[in-house]
Amino acid sequence: IVFIAMHGPNGEDGTIQGLFEMLQIPYVGCGVLASATAMDKLQCKALWKAAGLPVADYIGFNRKAWEEKKSEISKDIKENLGFPCFVKPANMGSSVGISKVKKETALADAINLAARFDHRILVEKAINAREIECAVLGNDDPIASPLGEVIVGGEFYDFNDKYVNGVSRTEVPANLPTKLAKELQEVCIKAYKLLDCSGLARVDSFIDRDNDQI
Repeated sequence: IVFIAMHGPNGEDGTIQGLFEMLQIPYVGCGVLASATAMDKLQCKALWKAAGLPVADYIGFNRKAWEEKKSEISKDIKENLGFPCFVKPANMGSSVGISKVKKETALADAINLAARFDHRILVEKAINAREIECAVLGNDDPIASPLGEVIVGGEFYDFNDKYVNGVSRTEVPANLPTKLAKELQEVCIKAYKLLDCSGLARVDSFIDRDNDQI
């Protein structure tokens, strides 16, 4: 049996999972569909939003659309998301290619950076948020772990914060009211089931500091 402990493309996007399926080798964790969908931020958010789960406001487009309609896309982002916002490649892990854009003049460079890593790009409204992590374990009847809160060292939880400077930390359990923590665990289990996850996954959430909205 294979225990997969790989990050990013080919490791957690369904690719190597598909290889093990073809070779009929059992493996730990999510299958092909769940892995591929969870890796793709646009597909993932669309599924969750359609099912009524709370997701941050976002705009998605591909590299070709950006090359042909930069002014229209920039206007859409400015009017419907505003600044600051986050620009992300749709398919990457470990916060690679992500930028926090505080003003319109920095938007094009951020999108061009994201487009180096994927042909589909996500722009997401910035939230003044606490970042909460939840481990979900199981198959048909999954359970949620106690919650942990990421305490970032920099402005947001970027690659440097995660792997380089060693300043960020996680507080477990997160200091949350019992009712809110339970509600968040229920949302995480729903998110897990909607993607047909199995075995284990980490489900990340934001809690808005201004109104405690998930």
